[in-house]
Amino acid sequence: MSNRLSCSPKRRPPATSRRTAQFTFLAAVGFFSCVPLSFGGDAPAWMHAAATAALPAHDEKTDAVLLYSETITTVESADKVKTHVRVAYKILRPSGRDYGFAFVPFNSHSKITSLHGWCIPERGKDYEVKD
Repeated sequence: MSNRLSCSPKRRPPATSRRTAQFTFLAAVGFFSCVPLSFGGDAPAWMHAAATAALPAHDEKTDAVLLYSETITTVESADKVKTHVRVAYKILRPSGRDYGFAFVPFNSHSKITSLHGWCIPERGKDYEVKD
């Protein structure tokens, strides 16, 4: 899997582009289990580590870069499986904001026990993304 993601650029009004460009977002999602490393709105340590790491090589049209991806599956019994997923993107331009959305597929045989998301703005305090 490549660490470089790219989509076609979209045009936005200058004020929106400027405001959105001021922030670098990291969207992190931990689901199917609790993420105990966060207190209040602070992002967890693993996300801060990903945010401070050097960016992978990308071109000037890249909308978002995958910084971190981890999936841990634990088989607890014949009919119980837990999956813990952590993903962090650095959104580089307004057209990359779709990478800030979390989609969790489920059905009548699965259960989502938690879902968390954080944002680390370029300037300012971390915050937990809520409904």
